[in-house]
Amino acid sequence: MNVYFVRHLKTLGNYEKRYIGSTDQDLFQPASQSITANLPATPTHIFTSPLKRCLQTTLLLYPNSPYITVDALREIDFGKFENKTYDELKHNENYRNFIAGIDDTSGGESIGAFKSRCVAAFLKITAALPLSSTIVIVCHGGTVMAIMESLDSAHLNFYDYQLANGHSILCSWDGLILRRTNL
Repeated sequence: MNVYFVRHLKTLGNYEKRYIGSTDQDLFQPASQSITANLPATPTHIFTSPLKRCLQTTLLLYPNSPYITVDALREIDFGKFENKTYDELKHNENYRNFIAGIDDTSGGESIGAFKSRCVAAFLKITAALPLSSTIVIVCHGGTVMAIMESLDSAHLNFYDYQLANGHSILCSWDGLILRRTNL
């Protein structure tokens, strides 16, 4: 199976380098942004997070194609760290422990629960499709990182899979392991 992971275009929060997880922001000036992904014209299936930034990106990419919204593909809820910048949080010990996955002090979703949710969603999506499928998943940077960290054959660190807004990763999926074709 060919799997294209696409990170949504930028919101105002992305431009301001804020942690925007569960906040449902629109794309910021989408006409001024571009998708740098080399995507298939007619994928077998399109899946998207239910948050506006992903839905709007999906409609820009595939305006006339049906898509399936998957709630479990949404970004992490950063709790009390939501809408804050790294500069605002970098001296906060609770934040540093949260990002390191040592302690869930955010009041939102734990990183472990988030990663498990994303991987389970990917496995559920792909289990229902033939391996001959070509799918596009429009989602969030954290969602891509969670899935890739768990299933990629390279077994890199979570943050090694960071993806810029409007960019994509193409992988092949054999039902057990993702193999990146590009990054």
